[in-house]
Amino acid sequence: ENVALRAEAGKPVIAYMGDDRVNGHVYRFVSEQAYAPGAASRGSLLSRGRLSAALFHANGTGEWRALAPETPLRANPRSSHPLVPRRAATLGQVYADLGAIVTDAFGASNLIGATPTGRPEDIEVHPLDRSVYIAFTSSATARGHLFPNIYGEIWRIVEEGDGTGARFTWMRWKV
Repeated sequence: ENVALRAEAGKPVIAYMGDDRVNGHVYRFVSEQAYAPGAASRGSLLSRGRLSAALFHANGTGEWRALAPETPLRANPRSSHPLVPRRAATLGQVYADLGAIVTDAFGASNLIGATPTGRPEDIEVHPLDRSVYIAFTSSATARGHLFPNIYGEIWRIVEEGDGTGARFTWMRWKV
């Protein structure tokens, strides 16, 4: 439903997205190719890269977990996800290929332990400091969730380094 882009010359393009549903996830896509203003390759920048889902820790830190065949399974309790074959330990042992994983990003995210959220409706990247703001419009229902406000709330993510790393910090935006 929403995509916010972070594009800086000489760096990968980063796209932040939300799965606007109760217990939906926050995603980040990092392109393989670096952005070059005015380059003829602009149309292909988002065709190859890595999609990840956010895991928010209660202490205000977080991590991006790759939606990739080699990613270990850490299923969210009582979450909606595909049937897991006996002895499967990675997403690649549940899904036929990467295309199947990203097509079922919601189910795959539940299988790798990404945080169920309170309907990420809109995401924006701050134009100066590159922090990411997420408008959640509801609470979550998953066990042990971090989203108690039925009216939603705004969170701010600050990525480590240039935004392509695995870790970030987060805070609830106070008004």
